[in-house]
Amino acid sequence: MDYLKRKWTLWYKSLDVNHDGSVSFDDAQECQRKFLEMNQLTSEKTEQVRADVEKWWTTFILPSKDATVTLEIFLERLEDEYKSDREAFVQKMNTCFSTIFNVFDTNADREISVDEQIMYFKAFGQDNEKPFRQAFVLMEPKNDTIPLQQVVNAWVQFTTCDDETKKDVIKESFE
Repeated sequence: MDYLKRKWTLWYKSLDVNHDGSVSFDDAQECQRKFLEMNQLTSEKTEQVRADVEKWWTTFILPSKDATVTLEIFLERLEDEYKSDREAFVQKMNTCFSTIFNVFDTNADREISVDEQIMYFKAFGQDNEKPFRQAFVLMEPKNDTIPLQQVVNAWVQFTTCDDETKKDVIKESFE
């Protein structure tokens, strides 16, 4: 469990988009703002992305728009969910990451380029590109892209796999 908690701590820190030490709806709004600034979307698509990002945050990260989640609360919630039903937890993480990457796949090509991956991380307040370029290479892209499902699978492994011997490209990119 300690290994997963270390990885969940890394994930929590990535969700603190505005770097204020806690996760709240302010982080969701900052994530939306950054992502929309980096993309030139139609007003209709912008509103859809805004709504979908908000729904993702309030479905998977925050219990409500006015909630603030501390690291301790975040870790407790994940540990409780993981211990109570591991299969359901894995499925929830799969849905979580499929949902957000589908939102961010604005061209709907089901592929992620290195530039798109960097854009996703920047939307979450991660401005240092080097580790995410490295993670992209570790995922062994074909034709300069990675299938969206491969990225989702990497995040699911990052949040659910307690085997320290397995290679974890997301964990490596954060360290």
